[in-house]
Parts: sequence; C-alpha cells; structure tokens
Amino acid sequence: MSAAFAAQALARRGVLLTRLSAAHEAAAMDVLCADKTGTLTRNEIAVAEVVTFPGFSRDDVLALAAQASAAADPDPIDSAIWTAARERSASSLGRPIRFVPFDPATKMSEAVTAVADGPERRIVKGAFEVVSRIAKVPETARQSVDLLAGQGHRVIAVAAGDSGSSLQLAGLIALSDPPRAEARSFIADLRDMGVRTAMVTGDSATTGAAIARAVGIEGGLCPADSLTEDMSTDVLGVFARVVPEQKFKLVEALQGHGHVVGMCGDGTNDAPALRQAQIGIAVASATGVAKAAAGMVLTEPGLAGIVSAVRGDG
Repeated sequence: MSAAFAAQALARRGVLLTRLSAAHEAAAMDVLCADKTGTLTRNEIAVAEVVTFPGFSRDDVLALAAQASAAADPDPIDSAIWTAARERSASSLGRPIRFVPFDPATKMSEAVTAVADGPERRIVKGAFEVVSRIAKVPETARQSVDLLAGQGHRVIAVAAGDSGSSLQLAGLIALSDPPRAEARSFIADLRDMGVRTAMVTGDSATTGAAIARAVGIEGGLCPADSLTEDMSTDVLGVFARVVPEQKFKLVEALQGHGHVVGMCGDGTNDAPALRQAQIGIAVASATGVAKAAAGMVLTEPGLAGIVSAVRGDG
C-alpha cells in the first residue's frame, strides 16, 4: 500500500514507476550513471563554430558535413548540421550516390557524391580520432580539437577527397549543448543524500570533463579503452567514449564493487544496461524499448525526478 501511494506521489513529480518496488530501489541507490546529452545538458545541439583548413571554406565544410548526414529522420547532430548549412545557404557539392549512416562502432558516417564531368568524391564525418587515421591532417588540427573540446563542445571532423586520391581534413565543426541550469544543484542534492553521480558519455574525455566541471561532477576521467571489471566511482567521475554495450559492463563492474547502481538511458541499445542496473531510469526522450526496460520513466527533462525518487517525496 505504501509503495502504491509513493508511486502516485512520484507520478505528480514527473516520475512513472514501471514496478512498485522501484520506489524502494531508488531510495537505496548510491551511484547514478547519467548520460550527458539530454540529462545533464539541455539537448539543444547547435553548431557553435567551424574551423576550416587550407582549400576549404566554412560553407564548404558545412555542405560536405550535410551530405554525410542523414536527411530523413536525422539525429540531433545531423539536424544541427543541416540547420547550419541551410542558414549559410551552403550549396551541395555533388549529386549523392551512396550514404552510410553514422555507426557507433566506427564513430563516423560516410557519403559518396558525383559532380558533372568530374570524379566521384568520398566524404567522411565523425570523431576526430577516427577521421585523422584515414585522412591527411594539418599539424594544427589536434590543437584546435583540444581547444574546442576544452570549451565543452563536441567536435566533429569532416574530410573529403576525390575517388582514387587520399582524403583531406576539410574542417572541424564544434557543436554546443549547454548544461542545464539546474544540473549543478540536482547533483549537489544527490551528493548530500549519499548518491555519487558519474557521467557516461560518447563524447571525448576533454568534452566530458568540461561539462562535468560545469555541473559539479567530481572524480577523474576514464576513457572507454580503460574500462575494466575493477571500475569504481570512488575516484572516477567521467566515463568517456562509451558505447551502449560498454554501459552494461560498467554497471556490472560497479555492482561488483557493492554499489547499488542507477542507470540513465534513452536508446534501444541501452536496454541491457537499464535492466542490469538495480534501478534503470529512462529519460523523457527515451525510446519505447528503453522505457520498457527501465524501472523508472521520467516524464520531464533533467534530474529533478530522480532527486524526488531518492528522497522519497510523497
């Protein structure tokens, strides 16, 4: 009966429980693994800056990036790039022939275009670390990436080249997604209640660290290639370049240290981690599969609902 009353009270605060026991599980949580985008940030992705390299203009970089972005049902990053390209009236640099959508495993998307009386052109867009391995990169590029990422931006690299020739780095696109104004106070509230918040992000360690500082997340950095079964949030606060499959392993590792883990997720691929966590939390923008796998579904953006659940507001 008490659990049913608690569920009703939480529903009025933007938290829907998929099982009554979730109210007690949330109260026992001592580690919250939170996504960056849409949970700690506003999920208002926009192009903040474009860095160009020799042979390419700002409009060229945006046009190339748009061609390597999904036009139908685009994700937030592709939408931001298309919006910026249209605002600049960046014209198409060729007729599309083939498009390969973004793949979290390869961390890039790809397009092939054709120009009248000219060779086909290959365009790639994705993480700088990936693009820099298959394209010629100016010496100043790494410094530019670090500068932009240090400001909290997600950095997308764009490279292009004619068929049969090597790819050239055309430019970098810095995407902004500001932290939620209330995120710092929510994380502080959770800390006061004995819940440590860790950021789990697909972004670079530099970008993740910048947002973590802004919202008050404490602890060191752990890149994805350093994830082991011996993970603990006692000294770590940011887990960077993490793909959905690694979220499951991270939850398992933290549970192995005796933690009661809450996991925020929004995608279909997050479902295993949401089920594995003692309390899976699907954010307001989550897919149906993610919501079905979670014990708690937020109906409003941000962390306020989680704070209410841990506190046991009723």
